[in-house]
This record gives sequence, structure tokens and C-alpha cells, in this order.
Amino acid sequence: MVLNRLKVKMRYVELVCLGLLFVHNSLLAQLQNTSGIPFIKNFTEAETISDLEIFDISQGGKGEMYFATRKGLLVYDGIRWKNYASGLESDLRAILYKDDGHIYTSGHGGFGYWSENSKGILEYTSLFFKQPEKDDFLLPVFSRIEEIDNKILFQTFQQIHIYNPETNDIESMGAIRGFKVLFESKNRALIQDSGALFEIKNKQLLLIDETNFKQLHIVDVFVQSPNKFLIITKNKGSWTIDNGRLRKNDWEANDILEKHLVNNVQEFEGNKLVIGTVRGGLYIVSTEGKIILHIDKRNGISNNSIRKVFVDANNNLWLSMNNGLSYAQINSYTSYLIDNEGEFGTVYSSFLKDSLLYLGTNQGLFVKDFYNQRSIPKLIEEEVGQIWTIKELDNQILVGSHQGISIIKNKKLETLHVEGGAWIFRKHPKYDEVY
Repeated sequence: MVLNRLKVKMRYVELVCLGLLFVHNSLLAQLQNTSGIPFIKNFTEAETISDLEIFDISQGGKGEMYFATRKGLLVYDGIRWKNYASGLESDLRAILYKDDGHIYTSGHGGFGYWSENSKGILEYTSLFFKQPEKDDFLLPVFSRIEEIDNKILFQTFQQIHIYNPETNDIESMGAIRGFKVLFESKNRALIQDSGALFEIKNKQLLLIDETNFKQLHIVDVFVQSPNKFLIITKNKGSWTIDNGRLRKNDWEANDILEKHLVNNVQEFEGNKLVIGTVRGGLYIVSTEGKIILHIDKRNGISNNSIRKVFVDANNNLWLSMNNGLSYAQINSYTSYLIDNEGEFGTVYSSFLKDSLLYLGTNQGLFVKDFYNQRSIPKLIEEEVGQIWTIKELDNQILVGSHQGISIIKNKKLETLHVEGGAWIFRKHPKYDEVY
């Protein structure tokens, strides 16, 4: 529901805000072979009626989006934004939608769940909260929520609380030295503690690998087979543990991910990873380490520092920053070439010939490699300004500008006529040699 409404609401934005539109005959699998990027919508504090420091994202059964923020639970149904708070338990760090009666949240001091009442308003039930006392230096921060075997795990640095919704019981287990981040993959709970990687089973920490991980800051772990794990680190690239042996993967993306620092990772379409970085925006990478798509501030999102990535039910992306929220509609047949930096200006005409895309703009004639996403449009001729039309006639590419008529040869302009300007090219109805 929320995504259908979102598409309707954004349709006018697509028409007026973007420089050039392309329609492809494939989806994300082909995006790496084209110039375009997905449609992107950046939300503002004014329209959400909330600050946008979002720590976690989840999605409801009807498509509504849920966001964990410092000031409470933020809900978006595709049209309206609503904020919910519950006293001292409103500083949220994690969220997990189970059903309309159990929207689990956790944060500073405790955890609980929200449920819809008969009027459709969310009400909060606290499961655990550490009441602040005079001598308390810090309250526990429950930074992660995962569901394993129908039990809900809430994690702090020192403990994991395990909630059983059937019995309403809560059990806890302590860290050896200090828990890093709790991960869930294929219904298995994994966590880094005391320089090693463990699996959590029946309140026990079962060692997966005793390799010294002290120098590897693990951001996420993905189960590939019972004894094989893909590991993504903050600044050391991608690794694999296979039957107890740790090795670094030979990934094309490793250098870039190490340079830009990984913040968050989500699986996508079974054979891809969506990776949010601290410095370089968003990357979509194959499980073989090839970069499929890169989106950063230059081509649409509000910030290059991405805290959380979320893949929604329609395989589109929600990206939270330190103070921002972006939506990227990557599951679409349509992509865009956007000029956020004023590199090529307002487009009046375009023409694709083999792998070269020509853009006629108010600033001149530009050319770029259509099949290279990183290719930047380059000005062909500095002396020619406003371009009105580009058209191929009899294997010749003609260009009409405010100065006259030119022809493209070897990526250069040759002037044919310099009087009066040109807007339209047509062949004579009777004489083929006459235009």
C-alpha cells in the first residue's frame, strides 16, 4: 500500500526534477551496463514532522514503514507521517516488525512492543526497562533486535535478552568480554565477542572460528552453507570462513569498501549485497564482489554517510543517514541521468549511437559512454552554445544549434551552416538528397 501511494505521490517529481529519462528492457541486473540511476526521493524534516536521525528501519504487513529514532517510533503509510513516543523509552535504536500486534522496539534502557488498538493507533507495552538510579553512569543501550526460532533477541554490549512471546518469559546471557553486533542469517544468530566469532544456541556461545578477529571489525555475517560464512568488515574488505579456515576474498570492490568504510549491509535478491558506507554512499555488489551500482550525493541521495540500508517488500531501498532519509526505486524499468552538479545543464535533445550518448543542452553538445555508469558527459565544442536538436539522416548525425547546422564526425563538430540557427531536420518528400 505505502509503495503504490508513494509512486503516485512522486510522479510529478519524476517529471519536473530530472534532466533525462531512459527506459530499459531489464531491471537491476542490467543497470551496471547503462548510464542511468534509479529514481531517488529525499525526505525532509518538514514533511516528516520529525528529525531524521534514524537508527533502524522495518516494514509492516500492509507496506507501511517503521523507523527507530531518538524521539520515538516514526511511521509512514505512503501519505501521512506519525510519531509515537513512550516516556523514558522513546530513545530508540532498533525495530523489528513481527505483526500488527507486535512491533518490537528497543533503545536506551529497555525494550518492548507496539500494537494497534481498535482505532488503528499504536500503543506501547514495555517488556524490560532499567529504571535510572542516582548512581547510574549509563543505562544499557539495546542496539539490535533479531528473531531466531520464534524468539526475540535484544542485544546490549554486555548482555542478550531472549524473549519468548508464547510464555512471556525473558532469559538473558552475558558476554565473555563485550558483544559487538548481533547478526541473523538463515535463522542462525551470530555475534563477535572477545576476538572470535560465535553462534548463539540455547543461551550458549558456540565457537565458529577462533581466528583472532581483533583487527577485523565485523559489520555483517551471511551463512552460505552450514560451515561457510561470508564476512563483511568495516575497513578490511570481504572475508570467508570455510570449514574453519579464514581467507580474504579477491573482490573487485574490496579497495573501495576499505577506503569508504562499511556501515551496514543487507542481502538483496539472493545473490547481491546492498552496502551503505561512511564516506562513499551506497554500493550494490554481487556475491563475487563485482560492483553493480553506485549511488552517492552527486547523483541524488542527500548524504554520502549511510547509517542503515533496508530492502523493502518491492525490492526498493530506504537509506538512513545521520540526519536524513532517502528512497531509491531500484526495482524499476526506468532510470535517470541527473545533473546535480551543473555538469551538462538542461537537456533539449539526445541521441544514442552505438555506445555513445549525445546530449544537446543549453550549455552545448556533450557526449558520454552510455554503458559506463562512471562516465561523465564531456563537452564536444566550447564555441557552440545552445543545442536544439540532434538527428541522424543517411548515416550522418546532424546537430542544430542557435548558431546553425553542424555534423558530428569522430566525436567532433564540423560546421555546415552558420546562419539563423536550426531546430528541425527533415528529408524532402520527393528528393532524397535534399534536407
